[in-house]
Amino acid sequence: MKHKLRVIGIIAIAVIIGFIATACDEDNNGGNNPPPLTAGLFAGILPNLGEQVTDVEANDLQAVLDHVNANAADGHFTWILGENIVVDGSTTRALNQTDARLTIIGLGQERTISLTSAGLIFIVGATGQTGISLTLGNNVALVGLATPATNSHGLVRVDHSAALTMLAGSGIRGNVSSGNNAATDWGAALHVLSAGSFTMLGGSITGNHSTDDASTQRSGGLYASTNAVITLAGGSITGNTATWGGDIHIHHDVASFTLSGTAAVGTVGMNANNVAHTPLTIADGWTGTVAGLNLRGGNATMATVINWWNGNDVLTGPGVNAANIARIPLGNFVSSTASEAGRQPIAPTHHINAEGVLVANAP
Repeated sequence: MKHKLRVIGIIAIAVIIGFIATACDEDNNGGNNPPPLTAGLFAGILPNLGEQVTDVEANDLQAVLDHVNANAADGHFTWILGENIVVDGSTTRALNQTDARLTIIGLGQERTISLTSAGLIFIVGATGQTGISLTLGNNVALVGLATPATNSHGLVRVDHSAALTMLAGSGIRGNVSSGNNAATDWGAALHVLSAGSFTMLGGSITGNHSTDDASTQRSGGLYASTNAVITLAGGSITGNTATWGGDIHIHHDVASFTLSGTAAVGTVGMNANNVAHTPLTIADGWTGTVAGLNLRGGNATMATVINWWNGNDVLTGPGVNAANIARIPLGNFVSSTASEAGRQPIAPTHHINAEGVLVANAP
């Protein structure tokens, strides 16, 4: 119930931000529309912005995060980004204090926050801290390094029960991550772990690539693990690549993974072991797309992978029906063998039945 209430609240915020963004693009001569927005950090959230924080430079990411962390008890902050900015990669720059809440939107057109060196753009969450949230709103894109020499990181990490939300007009794109072996950064774009949550109501995660071929666990777009709550209700995670994954990788210890609304995703890899796996929940009324579904087993032979998945639910939820099952193409069983022998097509031997369970085809 707590997660459902959180999503309802996020949807309400999205509607308000969308309404105000539209209104601010209209002519203000009639006197009925809000005054034009200006760049800077503001107390509150649209449409009820408070005073601008005048001692924080309008387009300084670190200064904004420092102020929000130091004044988290004052409530939600909105950062209106007025220009494209570049930042060095970091492993410490973060929203990291209890109740630190920030929404970022771009002023008038898309504004980018781009990396100039190896590392993350920022982290959302910290050990022992609660109530931390970041919302990427309209006209904001996080942009990575296209050709890093030794970047072992994605662009954003969400952990320790913190929350990230993407709204229409936001983006995470263009990061190439090599050698990201650290368990905290498995994903060229986004990694959600340690009971963190990611809600996607709009926007896109695209054009990210993990070059590491040492493991089947890397993801080009979203990697989720350790009790993460993933809710994709709109937007798209497509056009991301990895040697053994693609757009999304869901580890076996994820709390939930849900598709609803118009959410469109590319290749999805789901992991199992001998005791656990997380099925894909399809909500009633889902009208999005899945380009392909791979079923993986960690540290396992092909026979073991198939044994772990056979007879288990792959899909669950009120949207599991024949029509939706037919819209989700089956890809490969994937073992930990780092070669073509580690992939075996699912469809010739197995299918998903009307209850969402993977079963062997009749001989």
